[in-house]
Amino acid sequence: MNEALSRELVIPLSDPRARVRSIAGGKAAALAALAAEGHPVPPGFVVTPGAFDAAEQVSVLSARAQQELGRALEALAGPVAVRSSGIAEDLAGASFAGQYETVLDVEGVAAVEAAIARCVASARSERVREYRQERGIDAAPMAVLVQRMVKARAAGVAFTAHPVTGERGVTVVSAVRGLGEALVSGQADAEEWEIRAEPVRRRFVLPVLSEREAREVGDLARAVEDGVPVDIEWAIEEGEGAGRLCLLQARPMTALPDATTWEPGAPGGYVRNFRLGEWIGAPVTPLFESWILIDLEEGLHGHFERLTGLVTPRPLHVVVHGWYFYGGMRYELGAGAMLRALPRMLVALFDRRKRAMMFAGNPPLAHLGFDVELRRWRDELLPALRHTVERAEGAIDAASPAELVEWVQGIVDETAEQLTSIVGVAGYAAKVELKLLRLLKERAPTFGGSVIDLVAGAEVSPAAHDVEGLDPIFPTLGERGGLPPAPTGAQRARVLARRDEAEALALAAVPDGQRARLRALLAEARRAHAARLEQTGVFTLGWPVMRRALLRLGEALETQGVIGAAGDVFFVKRAELDRALAGERASLPIAERRATWERQRRLAPPLVVGEPTGLLKVIMGELERLNHPEHAEPDALGGMPGSAGRVTGVARVVRSVDELDRLRPGEILVAPVTTPAWTLAFGRASAIVTDTGSVASHASIVAREHGIPAVVGTGDGTARIVDGQRITVDGGRGVVRLSGAA
Repeated sequence: MNEALSRELVIPLSDPRARVRSIAGGKAAALAALAAEGHPVPPGFVVTPGAFDAAEQVSVLSARAQQELGRALEALAGPVAVRSSGIAEDLAGASFAGQYETVLDVEGVAAVEAAIARCVASARSERVREYRQERGIDAAPMAVLVQRMVKARAAGVAFTAHPVTGERGVTVVSAVRGLGEALVSGQADAEEWEIRAEPVRRRFVLPVLSEREAREVGDLARAVEDGVPVDIEWAIEEGEGAGRLCLLQARPMTALPDATTWEPGAPGGYVRNFRLGEWIGAPVTPLFESWILIDLEEGLHGHFERLTGLVTPRPLHVVVHGWYFYGGMRYELGAGAMLRALPRMLVALFDRRKRAMMFAGNPPLAHLGFDVELRRWRDELLPALRHTVERAEGAIDAASPAELVEWVQGIVDETAEQLTSIVGVAGYAAKVELKLLRLLKERAPTFGGSVIDLVAGAEVSPAAHDVEGLDPIFPTLGERGGLPPAPTGAQRARVLARRDEAEALALAAVPDGQRARLRALLAEARRAHAARLEQTGVFTLGWPVMRRALLRLGEALETQGVIGAAGDVFFVKRAELDRALAGERASLPIAERRATWERQRRLAPPLVVGEPTGLLKVIMGELERLNHPEHAEPDALGGMPGSAGRVTGVARVVRSVDELDRLRPGEILVAPVTTPAWTLAFGRASAIVTDTGSVASHASIVAREHGIPAVVGTGDGTARIVDGQRITVDGGRGVVRLSGAA
């Protein structure tokens, strides 16, 4: 034991020596410094590492320390809280939160000595040893903090940056009734406030704080902050000190997402949930971004430009903090742009395929191209993709690295052709549904059903090639083992019954002269909807064999010593892959890229970056007008109606298919996006909420087929909704009530 430490035994928090980490430990030193600045820290003292008898076990106090402890307890006069204060605790990169013992409401010298021994002994536990090893922190001495016990009416924590999104302009306050230990240990649901200009209650089971009290807690947390975001533990006293706010702990926030501003870095506006964006629910990896994503988009727009003469402004997308935003809808609609495209449009009129695709992009004429493109897809494009996939499956295992690259490229190119056709077919389905929605909004204001129920009924069955996301870093559903069951006959019967009921309501609500038009639109919308599901259901048919080829390329790079494991290939850029296959052995920052990707997965990106212009602005305005509900509820989250129905239950925030085992039967799934690999969750969930999506997205379609409510396109549902919170999902209105009120 260091001689300087051995002289320090029991030190009041008011003693300047208590502000020295090497003497008092991290927790006590921080509180002593805050008390000296005038913050409301309960009085107490520190039992330093030097207080323990070196001749005995490390947690036994020396005789002199026992005497000093008795005198210090007399000065506090009442029950105390005994808490660890490790020398290596509350560091900027390692908080040690929950690792050591805390003993509350302790009274009497013998009981306090026993509590101190428990705190010191906890430093030698297996979980602390593993925690230190994971972070490369050596064992360090343990001090113990003893403070007057606060009899709390309410207690909790506060963060001076959003712990999920990393936003620095908000203070998040969580509160429970009574002691805060139930909150920290996860045993109690908390009321939650977000404080920007004004405090806003985002979640509560039972009211805990008034708006004034929430603001006071937020002000205290901000006052403690000194250039670095912090989290504090606080309590509001009852009894003799009723209403007094106390500061119980303050430490730097750890594992905080980067402070983010969502600027596109390019002119115009970009959206996260159009086209490929509906299949991308996580940050993109370097290999996907630099190869597959670019080639899919350039293939789509190259085909479209050759067919229609309309040139898409570049860039086709931007990646902001790892997240993909699509910009391929930024066509200018002015007379000049139309005149420049007119010669190629006139030529296209004499080519059936070009004519079909040109019509597909024009809402009034889209029906003229739908059947032509659907037949071409069934007769030509889908058989070509199946042929390529079958040939690749038989060749991958014996292929050279160069041949593997060719096979991957072939699958990507074939899939880009599929995507072009999907734009014509699925795009037409969306246009018909918008016409249907507009008719009911304008001519049937009394219609009380849900438009989304009117197109339901097409069957959806999971397949081995279904994916969690287009980025091939994610295993396919077949690789994960076992396909989830398709909707049962009873579920399908409920869906069809609800569809028939909605149709009857709609027909009764429109004027007599509009019923024939409504029936025609319904028939066409259902036909187009089924075709869309048929196409999108095989869109990723090549993904299983493509993943095998990419992992084999990873094995080749691993053999060369370029990467440490085959799975690291997803964090290699396409140009780096080519150079490595040519024999170059460059050192690549794989670990840093993977860590960045994992950190970016915790962000909650907006749906739009930049300022939408041209066709994109028109489309977004139409969707906003038709799909977003009018609601003035301060404790509600707005989105788009995805599947009708209303459910109140426990929210389970899940960011990856790998986490779906956390979803219990009857809980509400809250996810960034759901793609076909998420289908296994729909048999368990009672409702679905997603950040992205539309009435035509996977979440909406599959939720309707399973007969459960869905609200999609909330933007930041995974950030606003707290895991385990009780919420109400109103799928028909597109509203999520965060309070859980029915």
